[in-house]
Amino acid sequence: MPEPFVRNIPTRWTDFDANRHANNAVYLTYLEHLRDSFFIQAGIRRDSTVLASANLTFITAIPLGVTEVRGSLTGIRVGRSSITTTEILAADGAPAMEATSVSVYVDEQGRPSPVPDHVRRQLDAYRIPVSTGEEHL
Repeated sequence: MPEPFVRNIPTRWTDFDANRHANNAVYLTYLEHLRDSFFIQAGIRRDSTVLASANLTFITAIPLGVTEVRGSLTGIRVGRSSITTTEILAADGAPAMEATSVSVYVDEQGRPSPVPDHVRRQLDAYRIPVSTGEEHL
């Protein structure tokens, strides 16, 4: 069974707000970095997908002083034209957010199109059963 796809994502000083934690909007940037890294490693061109939806569950704040966030892509499901991923962000070994994201495969004009067979084969090498992923923090 494939292991989750994991990336350590550096934080920036500008990620943190006056409340001394990462701004909630920045979590989406961390997830984008994780998904883009995964798609690139799987051989999918960055301009081949667009984010259609993201369902986020904030668990705990990422406090000022954390220098990197660990992103784990813990599940993937391929539909007709969509690629659904489940992700976890963690800081200092503790889960900070769980997310489910749906990316849509698009053609050169940006219209939804079926995920090509060669992309499906590439993703099969990374197919991860959907799980909570907590064992990978």
